[in-house]
Amino acid sequence: IRLLYVATTRAADYLMLSGGVKDVAKPNGFWTEFLAERFDRTTGAFAGAGDGSSLRIAVTTTVPEAHAEATGRARGKNLASIADEVERAAQSGHAAADAAGRASLPIAADAAARRFYSFSSLNGALVREAAIVDEVGDDAMSSSVARAVENATIDRAETIDGDEPGADRAAALDLGTLVHAVVADLRWDGADDVAALARRRMERQLREDEALDRQAVDLVERLLSMPAAKEIAAARRRLAEVEFLLAWPPDADEIGETAPILHGFVDMLFQDADGDWHVVDYKTNRVSRGDVPAAAAGYEMQLMLYAIAAEKTLGVRPKTLRLCFLAPGVEHFFEWNEPAYERAMKKISSTLADTRTT
Repeated sequence: IRLLYVATTRAADYLMLSGGVKDVAKPNGFWTEFLAERFDRTTGAFAGAGDGSSLRIAVTTTVPEAHAEATGRARGKNLASIADEVERAAQSGHAAADAAGRASLPIAADAAARRFYSFSSLNGALVREAAIVDEVGDDAMSSSVARAVENATIDRAETIDGDEPGADRAAALDLGTLVHAVVADLRWDGADDVAALARRRMERQLREDEALDRQAVDLVERLLSMPAAKEIAAARRRLAEVEFLLAWPPDADEIGETAPILHGFVDMLFQDADGDWHVVDYKTNRVSRGDVPAAAAGYEMQLMLYAIAAEKTLGVRPKTLRLCFLAPGVEHFFEWNEPAYERAMKKISSTLADTRTT
């Protein structure tokens, strides 16, 4: 009954039920018998309890016209017979074994045919480039940067510490998701009840987790005490959780049928009183103040991609790119100018090219 309920309550306008029976007046099987208790299956008239006058049921019993003759055989290959053929060929040592064996192998993925990429599908390669080593020094692969690399490979799951087991990873994902959802609900008027917003989000997910709730509230309140919050509150315009699809390269005259498409979410775009736009991304990593510069290096290309997507949409280059590490309450800015733009374009293009050939 529960499965039938799900199946029959998802239609927006019309629900069509089909089946093959010898006599529509004689239901057979649980579902048809269950429906027959409420509807006359020959006329569609409502026969259940209560007022069913508003229900409009149409019954079709005529056989539709066939546009092609039946072939009398199943469509497609019979996988069971193929498997039997492979086994027989292997046992007999017949020359056809190789060909039959190849026919039964899984179809290999074609990397060149892939078009859609989230930042996470590219970032693993991006953060391993020499540019990061140059920026943070010879000990770039220290434990702090290793954690940053691990964190950066999962888009919007910034809370993960590289050494955490699976259960802690799941909790970190939940925390990051909840924090972003609560921040998206803020009105930035100084009167936001963060705890109430968190509870409301938890209720929507039909969950009860006091520890997760407290952690999320604490991180959001830390954000509200940071300089970025004052600027966002005073902004002329605010755009939270901005989803984007960006064809690459963004400056192409036309989008080809095989052009790669980058997909992501910008945590916050805001426009200040002077009309300048700013990109802000929130990170819930458990990172110390001293480790912020190294951790931020793993996110540099992510923020640059967001800036390119924002520029393509808004028609103007954002003025600042900023990471807000909520746990230590530290902000980190990335330089965003023409050289940085050109570097990001080359890096993303080369990474896409590598990804599509491996």
